[in-house]
Amino acid sequence: GEIGTGANVLVSELSCATPSVSRTSGHIVGNFQKLIPAGGSTCNYEIGSAGAYTPASLTFTGVTAGRLIATTVAGDHPNIATSGFTATRTVNRYWRLTTTGVTGVALTTFTNYSATLTFINPGDLDAGVDTNLFDIKRWTGAAWSNVTTGTRTATSTQGTGITALGDLQIGEGTPPAPSSFNAFETSTGAGAITGVIRTKRAGVAFSLDVVAILSGAQHSTFVDPVIVDLLGNNTLGVALDANNCPTSFTVVQTVGPNPSITGGRATVNFTAVANSWRDVRVRVRWPTGSPTVTSCSTDNFAIRPD
Repeated sequence: GEIGTGANVLVSELSCATPSVSRTSGHIVGNFQKLIPAGGSTCNYEIGSAGAYTPASLTFTGVTAGRLIATTVAGDHPNIATSGFTATRTVNRYWRLTTTGVTGVALTTFTNYSATLTFINPGDLDAGVDTNLFDIKRWTGAAWSNVTTGTRTATSTQGTGITALGDLQIGEGTPPAPSSFNAFETSTGAGAITGVIRTKRAGVAFSLDVVAILSGAQHSTFVDPVIVDLLGNNTLGVALDANNCPTSFTVVQTVGPNPSITGGRATVNFTAVANSWRDVRVRVRWPTGSPTVTSCSTDNFAIRPD
């Protein structure tokens, strides 16, 4: 079953390396104090919230023996807005490690520790998050600090080399930048990174799919707005630069507002182009503020007179 402590603290005075608790089921809902022995050891805190077992496993080095309280709270941290995480891309709980309120000698000296935090998947997760992108950040009581990420699984995230106590929050880190972009017909198969663009008609709106690419595959975790243009020429054979873009061109259209790519691929709607163009490519740039990645579609197309 579950043992609720309310504002009180459940105290275990045995060394947590023994271990001090042998769990078959159930957990502590609230504050759980354990004795961290001198030297290096792993201490498992069998904690969670009502109906949810979400323990913390802490591995310490360089400890002077002392006591530590751990608890977990359902919901994002109250200061999530300043964490650098997007509040809708997180684990909806945090873990608190503190010596405030301990009975006996508090844990004050250690070299560092790693923390493996277990969450409920999908119950604790915001819709659409990718557990492979999860990082941990630590709230010091006044500011957030980054934590080095260790092992990630579908139900846990590890932080390593942590040198101070505090509140630990899990959320999606920043996905790696895409290496390039491409564009093709919306009917192109799922997962594709290349495809054709058919001839369009002047005066008729059309749509194309834009894809973010990383390591030769669709960048499925990319979520961000991009700048999308149509670059036109009426002379065939204009040289292409390293980004597959023509070295001279007219900007025929810039899509507004900037379309957002979600999950690495998005459909972009273009308004009708008034005039015909013999050679057109789609240019995609990111990020929108000061682009560092620019790509033009591998296929070119014409816009013929209506």
